[in-house]
Amino acid sequence: MWPWGFFQTQNGDWYTVFLTSRPLTELGRCITGRETGIEQIIWKDDDWPYAKHTNKAPRIHVPVEGLTLNPQPQPTTHIDFSKDDLTVDFQSLRIPMCKNWVYKNTQKASLTLVGKESLSSLHQQSFIARRVQAHHTVSSTCVDFAPSSFQQMAGLVCYYNTAHYYYLHISGGDVGDETTPRYLNIISCDKYQTSTPVAPLLLKTNKPVYLKADFNGAQLQFYYATEKNCWIKFGPVLDGSILSDDYVQQSPQGYRPCFTGAFVGMACQDLSGQNKEAHYSFFNYDEPSGE
Repeated sequence: MWPWGFFQTQNGDWYTVFLTSRPLTELGRCITGRETGIEQIIWKDDDWPYAKHTNKAPRIHVPVEGLTLNPQPQPTTHIDFSKDDLTVDFQSLRIPMCKNWVYKNTQKASLTLVGKESLSSLHQQSFIARRVQAHHTVSSTCVDFAPSSFQQMAGLVCYYNTAHYYYLHISGGDVGDETTPRYLNIISCDKYQTSTPVAPLLLKTNKPVYLKADFNGAQLQFYYATEKNCWIKFGPVLDGSILSDDYVQQSPQGYRPCFTGAFVGMACQDLSGQNKEAHYSFFNYDEPSGE
């Protein structure tokens, strides 16, 4: 524990807040990033502060007596973009959210992302995501996307940084395809090296596609569906632990500490410069483990 500071309540009790983390194993990787904990402090005869809880592991629940409760709004788990706005849980990458690349589309009853640069870019990206806050999360969305080129992509991203992510996405066919077919594929990026762990799947329908990421500890499994709740596994079980503080702290520029943890969200790329749009109807984020 790394204490930030002490404070005293009006009842005379002392507490401290501190930095902590929840690694997947005792000395393992941490997909939830650096978090804030709290513990009660007692003062002993030597005038030094001691944690009331003698175990080195932070407590999940710290009882507090005699204080008025001030409950805070809980994070939103389901957003229906036909009526709901983006919540504060979502963040953009490097550029602020503005209507020239992300906006509520009343005609499509969706959240629309305008295609920008690739996820490997350090500049303009059409990407919004929220933090992964538990060891087991299930995130899903539905995207209406009609690419006319292999340079256009949209889908669901499990992300740590530019060098580490998994991208379940829809893209167009190769140059010269007369009917512009749509393909489902996965891009894996590990230490700046990209690969495709599964063969592209030809989508035989032009309907919106449901996408899901089941992120359970170090195991990440993608799913897709063309009919609601008719999920089909897509691709192998991926190593989700690379989306962690401990794995990515080494970079080509040397040691670089990282504290954010993993993110999951939506993205759209158009490397052809045509500003192709992707329309998302909802975003679900669930924590089955109840952490």
